[in-house]
Amino acid sequence: MQGLNCAIRNFTLGATVLFLAGCEQAAYLHQAAEGQLDILISQQSVDDVLADRKLKEEPRQRLELSKEVLAFAEERLALPVEGRYENFVDLKRPAVVWNVFASEELALKPKTWCYPIVGCVAYRGFFDEGTAAANMRQLKAEGYDTFYGGVSAYSTLGYFRDPILSTFLNMDEGSYVALFFHELAHSVVYVENDSAFNESFATAVEREGLRLWDQAHGGSKLLAKSRQRQKVHRKFVAFVQKYQKKLKRLYASNISDDQKRTKKAAIFKAMRQDYKRNKSRFKPLSYDHWFSDLNNARIASIGTYNDLVPAFTKMIRARDGDMQAFYEDVKALAKLSKEERLKKLQN
Repeated sequence: MQGLNCAIRNFTLGATVLFLAGCEQAAYLHQAAEGQLDILISQQSVDDVLADRKLKEEPRQRLELSKEVLAFAEERLALPVEGRYENFVDLKRPAVVWNVFASEELALKPKTWCYPIVGCVAYRGFFDEGTAAANMRQLKAEGYDTFYGGVSAYSTLGYFRDPILSTFLNMDEGSYVALFFHELAHSVVYVENDSAFNESFATAVEREGLRLWDQAHGGSKLLAKSRQRQKVHRKFVAFVQKYQKKLKRLYASNISDDQKRTKKAAIFKAMRQDYKRNKSRFKPLSYDHWFSDLNNARIASIGTYNDLVPAFTKMIRARDGDMQAFYEDVKALAKLSKEERLKKLQN
């Protein structure tokens, strides 16, 4: 309890610093502070949860699996576990936060929000879905392409010992395992003001971790199902990136804005038709909801999490899977300017 009180005091101090950054952010930062504090004070140890005889079998299996996953993350991926995910929080809601994404109308340029400590990020998280939806509508009224969606987890970048959340427990086995690798990776390297670098790095670690985990548990039917879903999602990412390139060329052209809007609508129409013709390629997953409000923000968010993954994966292979050496290489990149980092990753 003493450690928790200390964490709360530290978080409150950090929130106070954030509030001083500007009055217009006060409401947002207040809900962020309250949401994080609620998670901090609602934790109970995983061991205590497992000791409850009334715990259902499926969540019990997931919580027991987490211990094996964390040991694997530390031993095989050199990830800093350091007491993370030893506690559990029952959120009693379908997502921990709802992230709002926005992009310029005629550019695949995500809007960013900047704060002390974490720098600028390409999304804004809300602990209440209604507030997220209202923020999205406000941004849309300002002329941005927007969308929002619930997420199961986020990382506090090592400032706190992140707990397992109830939102983790409904995932398939592969997604559940991968989530730990992804979120722990954010504690290894985090670069202010470069969401694409941070998220693509974590995604690359997640994929490598899942590959190694699959090798060690190759006989699992559940893993085979998860592996297929991951493969299908990568196929969908490649599908989106094909149209992403077309949009980038369009937005970089010298034609008028009205002409760009017309051609943008034509590209989106072609993308929808292409998806409808080939949606069987993405079974058993469905991306119908993704196309319900197709816009730049959705496409830009795919880029944030995936565009640099091949470059990071190439770095892992260059180190023959030595993850610690790979992390040192990434930390060296992190010291460069954003432009220099991107240039080296694209070579």
